[in-house]
Formats: sequence, C-alpha cells, structure tokens
Amino acid sequence: GRWEMSIKAIKTEYKGYKFRSRLEARWAVFFDATNIEWDYEPEGFKIENRGEIIHYLPDFWLPEFHTYVEVKGPVLTEAEKNKALFLSDTGEGYEAGGQVLILQKIPEISEASPVFKMAFGGGWTQAIFAKCYVCKGVHLIREDTGDLSCICECLERSDNPIDISYEHCETDMEFAYKKARQAQFEFGVKG
Repeated sequence: GRWEMSIKAIKTEYKGYKFRSRLEARWAVFFDATNIEWDYEPEGFKIENRGEIIHYLPDFWLPEFHTYVEVKGPVLTEAEKNKALFLSDTGEGYEAGGQVLILQKIPEISEASPVFKMAFGGGWTQAIFAKCYVCKGVHLIREDTGDLSCICECLERSDNPIDISYEHCETDMEFAYKKARQAQFEFGVKG
C-alpha cells in the first residue's frame, strides 16, 4: 500500500525561545549575526474580513525597522498574503509597523543582494538587507523607493546614502546568511 505522509515543521529552541520551525530559528540566527534587534511573536491580531474572524500572529517584530516579519515555506498561500496585506494596510498593532516582510528559505549569496517580498500600505514591494559602510549597521531598504525602514545617522552625512553607503557588503552579509544556514539544532544543540 501507499504511505500517507505529512511533513510538519520541527519545533526548535534557540536563545530560550521555542520556535515553531527550524526556519524561524535560522532567521533569528541571521538577525543576531547582523545585530538586528528582534522580538518573537510579540502580539497577535484578530482580523475581520467579510464577517469571518481570522487570528494572525506575525513571527517577528523588528523594532528598529518598524517591520513585522513572516517566515514562510516555499509557497505563499493566498490566505497568508491577505493577512500580511491587511496588517500593512491598517497600520495597527505593535507600534504600527505598516509593513510586513516575508522571509522564506535562507538565501545563498550570489552576485546580487537577495530580494524579499514586502507588504506595504496594502500593496506589494520588495526589500533587501544591506550594510552601511559608514555606521556598519545592517538596514532594511525598500526597493520601490529606496526608503530605509530605520533611521540611520549616515543619512545626514551624505547627499546620496543609498548609492554610496548602502551597497551590498558581500563578506559580512554572506557570513550572516551562511551562519544562519549552518546553524545546528539537532540532538539537543541549542543555537
């Protein structure tokens, strides 16, 4: 006979948090490797759509970027897209982020910065993580406008900080992505 299989995410502990999947834990490793402050599942929402109540608990809150993060598998469902769009459009919730970054697998670094999908203002755009050569901080940049999702003092020091200061810093960013991909959680190893 045929086997009936279901694939479920493996719950994983890292830094005292019990993540719902290894992929979520790997993104936490990435945030730590890039010194991005994060909070795991800080607040849930009730979304009402045409009389239906949907509960939504974003995976991460990145306070410096005023951004929620959803970690998803390879295919983003319509329901997942709609939740992210709703939260980005209402500006409600934990410090009114107004944007939801969708992260999937930890990328391999190629010649260009990895691009991620972002719900913003009820629509879709793209964003990248990039390192500032001036302050050495990692920032989240919306590609539709080049707007930074955080305040960087370097903006005051340069006429064109996006082109000059926020180019992809391959070695540091590659290290962070590699560290996240290689994080070991098996057999009781924690982060």
